[in-house]
Amino acid sequence: MARVLAVSVALIAVMLAGDASGQTQPPSDPQALTYAAQSVAAMSGGNTVTDVTLTGTANTWMVGSTADSGTITLKIGGYGESRIDMQLSSNGPWSLIRDSSTGVQQGEWLRQGASGQYSLQNCVTDAAWFYPLFSAMAVAPNGGIVLSYIGLETLGASQVQHLRSYYFEQGLDSGSQAQLQQTSTIDYYLDATTFLPIQELFSAFDDSGFGGAIPVQVLFLNYQSLGGVATPQEIQEYIGGTLQLDVSVTSVAVNTGIPISSFTIPQ
Repeated sequence: MARVLAVSVALIAVMLAGDASGQTQPPSDPQALTYAAQSVAAMSGGNTVTDVTLTGTANTWMVGSTADSGTITLKIGGYGESRIDMQLSSNGPWSLIRDSSTGVQQGEWLRQGASGQYSLQNCVTDAAWFYPLFSAMAVAPNGGIVLSYIGLETLGASQVQHLRSYYFEQGLDSGSQAQLQQTSTIDYYLDATTFLPIQELFSAFDDSGFGGAIPVQVLFLNYQSLGGVATPQEIQEYIGGTLQLDVSVTSVAVNTGIPISSFTIPQ
């Protein structure tokens, strides 16, 4: 199931129609910021990382109700830039792109000559949802990110620290901000010992633009140090409880200077 829609004009109008007084960004929780910093340090190995390229195998990519597979390359050029390119056995080339270099959060999918734009609702969570080193945890409390600490929890057999982020935009009225907070909320679950993310939850939205939120779960499995950074060797994405994407990572390249044009979405 593609996590893309036609742009919701009504929502954009509401979000841009802030009242004159606006609101002040709430402070992030100090404990959440501390755990987020520890998580970023654990993933980066203390290195400065500007871009990452993952290559591997797409063991599963669901096209409707049919599973396909093939090769995959995942590129990240910072917090707002990501690109997934797949060469699928039955469905050929398929790309998913996120870009915020113009100051506007956008997304697009490309498939065998066809393309479609992501909705605004699907562009206010992490662009690199598949690689949490470039998540909202890495930029909070800057960039409009508000981070809170939910608490110590148990996830399966693991103890995890649960953090939650959302995006705040200065100048929105309270109703519009509440809507933005709902669509941009991300829950991070960090291993309580290593602080490596093991699960991320957020919402996607229906292709019609009128349906409710669809839960998305991303699992990060079997971390290993590759290229000086801690990288999950398997990444799984579930949409509405169904496996959408299963990736086995075979190689990692760091700081190769990926050009911003790799993420450009035509206007």
